[in-house]
Amino acid sequence: KEEEIAIGFIDEARPQNTANTVRVWSFERAQSIKNTTKFNTNTIGFYAIKGNSASKFLEDSKAPSIANFLNDIKTSNDTYRAIVAIIDNFSSHKSRLVKQRAKELDIYFVYLPPYSPNLNPIEFIWKSIKRVLSVSFVPNLAEMKSIITESFCRFSECKSYAGYWIEKFILNNKHYKNLCE
Repeated sequence: KEEEIAIGFIDEARPQNTANTVRVWSFERAQSIKNTTKFNTNTIGFYAIKGNSASKFLEDSKAPSIANFLNDIKTSNDTYRAIVAIIDNFSSHKSRLVKQRAKELDIYFVYLPPYSPNLNPIEFIWKSIKRVLSVSFVPNLAEMKSIITESFCRFSECKSYAGYWIEKFILNNKHYKNLCE
């Protein structure tokens, strides 16, 4: 396994307890119970299509926090020779500190074109997590973090979020296909 390369997607999200992504039909007036206290949490994830996924709650999305998360990705994938991370063009992702830490950890970035979240399958995981939060009564930040962590672990096990990406960019490219075998 030491000769293998892990491949995944990195992205941040800021889920909140007040997001409403749920619509329902009701013939009678629906009664809803809502927590009016608002809170959110800065979250980052690595969705692995080969290797092990990882997630973490960050203080902020600045370069030192992102660089620190790269250590978590490497720890989760320490048996892999290298890690290829597909990532967007957020300014902290391109900082000197993040690039240096990635180099030290044998993490290689592939940057997505600007304004193309549709090419990053982890976006669908964040969307699914926000959906779970919107139908949950979340009394406090600790409970919210627990729901996010459990949901990320569950959803990141599903490779179907990256199905289109794998088919288009991996299976149709002999070189990349060899990386995933």
